[in-house]
Amino acid sequence: MKDMNKLKVIVVAAVLIVAAIITVAVNPFKFNVNYSKNVRLEVYIEKDFEINDILSIVNSIYTNDDVIVRKAGALEKTASITLRDFTEEQNEKLISQLNEKYELKLTSEDIEIYYNSNVKGRDLIKPYIVATAIAGVLILAFFGVRYRKIGLAKSVGGTIAVVCLTQLLYTFLINIFGMYINEATIVVGITIGILCLMYLVATFEKLKAKE
Repeated sequence: MKDMNKLKVIVVAAVLIVAAIITVAVNPFKFNVNYSKNVRLEVYIEKDFEINDILSIVNSIYTNDDVIVRKAGALEKTASITLRDFTEEQNEKLISQLNEKYELKLTSEDIEIYYNSNVKGRDLIKPYIVATAIAGVLILAFFGVRYRKIGLAKSVGGTIAVVCLTQLLYTFLINIFGMYINEATIVVGITIGILCLMYLVATFEKLKAKE
């Protein structure tokens, strides 16, 4: 019976790994606009404005589904719009709507354009690599010592397998649903890892108590 359960786990893991590889190959991960090739448009509005108002205007004009709007400048009266691409016609519509809403006399020449092609997806992950690696080594060492009577295969090997498979499932779901990878998805991934470790601790403590 135990051998059958192990076989089921191995089959499920294998299917998950193959499915993840295929989906990533067919449909690569999509990174947040901040971590991919982008363009930043800056317009000095001269007046106080709400980010949501600018975002509403931007979303009605540009076809991008991933746009970031911020306030810029010392007085925060400049609208900074980060998006993937644009056309001159879209910029003209932007100026027209800004003029109408804020009673301005802007022209397309008032838009400052900054092209950014040097940002890569791995820049998002870099800040977490060292901390995650150190935490992982310490946790595995702790599990290996505290649950040594259970066996390294179960305590250390089992921990690596469970955490890796859950993270693989999470990235698989991100890809399937076309979600953008950003700071929030990284935090969710870390949270899932912590929950897995909490579950494993509870499980190993029960096994240890039976020894």
